[in-house]
Amino acid sequence: MKDVVLKAVMQKQTDNLKELFKLIEERPDLPIVAMVDSEIVADDGGFWLGAWGRCEVDKYIVNEDYGVIFYEQGRPDTVDIFEKYFDYAECGIDEELPDEQALPLMKEKIDTLDWTEAIIVYVVLPD
Repeated sequence: MKDVVLKAVMQKQTDNLKELFKLIEERPDLPIVAMVDSEIVADDGGFWLGAWGRCEVDKYIVNEDYGVIFYEQGRPDTVDIFEKYFDYAECGIDEELPDEQALPLMKEKIDTLDWTEAIIVYVVLPD
């Protein structure tokens, strides 16, 4: 049974690495950034075991108060991202506007942030 589980883990790792190598080949101009799952780090000392997770090309920003925010993953939370960085009144957006009118204006403002495009590699808990 242990061998079957190990083979499955190794296959998943191999698939994730193949995808990473493919992205590197397609976009050699991008930095590679590791995003480490907080569940991996038990405290401030030593090294902690992680596993290769999925990878993708995305844009991100690091905010002192909110941590890492991803551009594409944040799409459903456009309002949340907007509210973290901008003031409605300063942007000329009425808070009472219906979503279909407000969201394009918010997206336009969000796009002005200093996003960094990268190949994001997720380091996750080992299986």
